[in-house]
Amino acid sequence: MPESVCSPEVFDAFFDDAAVFPPGRAPLGQAVPDHIARRGTPLGRLVGPLLLPVDALDAAASLVDATGEGPLRVGVVVPAGGLDVALAAVERVAPAIRVGGLELKTDDLDPRQVVADAAALTERYSVHVELAVPHIRAGLLDSFTGTDVRLKARTGGLVAEAFPSVEDLAEVITTAVAAKRSFKLTAGLHRAVRYRDDSTGFVHHGFLNIAVATGEALDGADTAAVATTLAETDGSVLAERLRAIAAQWRTMFESFGTCSIAEPLDTLDELDLIPNIASDHGN
Repeated sequence: MPESVCSPEVFDAFFDDAAVFPPGRAPLGQAVPDHIARRGTPLGRLVGPLLLPVDALDAAASLVDATGEGPLRVGVVVPAGGLDVALAAVERVAPAIRVGGLELKTDDLDPRQVVADAAALTERYSVHVELAVPHIRAGLLDSFTGTDVRLKARTGGLVAEAFPSVEDLAEVITTAVAAKRSFKLTAGLHRAVRYRDDSTGFVHHGFLNIAVATGEALDGADTAAVATTLAETDGSVLAERLRAIAAQWRTMFESFGTCSIAEPLDTLDELDLIPNIASDHGN
C-alpha cells in the first residue's frame, strides 16, 4: 500500500468546516468553540478553516475574543456583488479572525468580471470563484488563465436539481484538470462513497469517488471514464483504486465544505483509509 495513502497526510486540511451552513446550520456559538476545540486533537490536521458568511464575522470575532483562543482561521463565503462589504468586514475583525480565503459567488453577475476582481486579491488571500456547470461548459474557466484564482463548484444542495449528474461533474473535473486549475467543492458530500439518502431520495456524490476520479483524470482518463468512477457505489473498489494511485489528486481536489466533520470521517474509517486518527471525531 503506498505510503501516501497509509498516512493521513493525504487528507490534511481536506474537510472545510461548514457547520453553520445548511443542512447542518449549527449556531455560531456552537460552531466557533467546536472548531477551536478540534485544533488540539489528532483530528485537527484534517480540518480546514471554519467557513463563515460575511454577516457572521463580527459575532465570530466577539466569540473568539471571549475565549482568548484567537486567532480563528476562517474562509469567507462572499455573496454575489458583496466583495467590498466582505473586505471591509475582514479588516474590521482582525486580529481575532484571520481570513485565509475568500469564496466568491457569481449568480447573475458576469463571471469574467468576478474573476478579474478576484485576481486582484490573490496576493493576500486564497480566492475561489464559484462557477456553475453551464459556465464551465461555455469555456469560462479560460478567464482564470494567467491568474492565481481557483475554482469552486457545487455538488449538491437542498433540492434535487442542485446535484450535478455524474456526466456533468465529470466534465467539471476533466476540464479543471486539463486547465491545470485546482478546485474545491461544496454541498452534498456527506460520505466517502456515492449513495442515496433514504430521507430525501437525493443521490449524493461521494468525495472518495471524486478523489479517485481526479487522480484518474490526471492519468489521462477521459470524461466517460471519470463519470464511470463517479457512479461507483462499492467502497472497497474505490478504496483499492485510491491505494493504487499517487496522492497527486490532492494538487487538484483541494478540499470540500462539510457541515459535519464526523460523518465523512466515519465513512473513511469504515474503509480503513485514515489510520492513526482517533475514532472519536466529535461533531
